[in-house]
Amino acid sequence: QNYGARQSNWGNDVPTYQNNRRGGWGGRGGGYGGGGNFDGHSGGGGGGGYTARGSGDGQWRDGKHIAGPANPRVERELFGTPDDPSKQHTGINFEKYDDIPVEASGHDVPEPVHQFTTPPLDEHLCRNIELAHYKVPTPVQKYSIPIVMGGRDLMACAQTGSGKTGGFLFPILSQAFINGPSAVPAGAAGQFGRQRKAYPTSLILAPT
Repeated sequence: QNYGARQSNWGNDVPTYQNNRRGGWGGRGGGYGGGGNFDGHSGGGGGGGYTARGSGDGQWRDGKHIAGPANPRVERELFGTPDDPSKQHTGINFEKYDDIPVEASGHDVPEPVHQFTTPPLDEHLCRNIELAHYKVPTPVQKYSIPIVMGGRDLMACAQTGSGKTGGFLFPILSQAFINGPSAVPAGAAGQFGRQRKAYPTSLILAPT
């Protein structure tokens, strides 16, 4: 059995590991991964496969955010199931307290939203909000989402547990998905292979 990278030059793509398909690690006759390359694009004998690419591999292509395939296992770990007590959220039951007064001041204040919808929020973000078991925006989120999505400044004051963090993170994440990564600054050093520097899209100065 031949087991080795075709090339290992610095800066090349992740090596593709080969085998002679006669069995053993990755072979067609059984083992780990079976009948295919190490990158997870094919699988087979041995009853399993190592998926190095695929789920979670979102990308920015032609000016649009392309979400990666869903990973049910990771979703369960992050968000739990609807009846998982460890993932219950504390705070006010806002579905029953829509009469909480909200005062919004400023010029031509946008109308509040009443659901997590697309628009104004990105579709991929709305899906994750649903997975996190958020049903409706809290009072502060109803006003903050359209204000921040409109590119306006916002100062909000509300009690602990009122959803202020989501009130600014939801539109920030939505804009990041819609607008894509920050452009490389002029005069930045050249990129090496597949690696490039990442530049921030938002800055949070202090915890809430």
